[in-house]
Amino acid sequence: MIENFGNWTPENFHLIAERAYQLHLQGQHGQALTIICGLLALDPGNPYCLDAAAALSLALGRPADAVQYASLLLDTYPHHGQALARRCEANLLLGRLQEARDDLSLLKRAGSEELYRQACMRLTAASSLLDHPAKTERLRQLRTITE
Repeated sequence: MIENFGNWTPENFHLIAERAYQLHLQGQHGQALTIICGLLALDPGNPYCLDAAAALSLALGRPADAVQYASLLLDTYPHHGQALARRCEANLLLGRLQEARDDLSLLKRAGSEELYRQACMRLTAASSLLDHPAKTERLRQLRTITE
């Protein structure tokens, strides 16, 4: 826990996390992820940092990393909506359609209609990143997932 790491206090941790968020807002995702990974070295189970790392990994086009971070978060918080939505999107980008379906189903059962709708939108956005020859098939599969 951060409380037991040298001179670091929860306030220090929060300030550094806020800096990473500001970098993210400026589109500097790589720098933001570097900071978040440093914070995860101090507090490996921090839910905010794991979720941020998953989001930043997606922004950087690293879906396998996003799956890893989201899965770590879901190990502790299995109904974390954002983590389910991010892992669902990352799995789609990786062509892991069954895993994407499973995450979408878990998200729907978690009871957050808003997060479920957001995940469906993320899946639609993710499908547009897929290369053109496979796009038609991916979109057909996406419709199947979200119905």
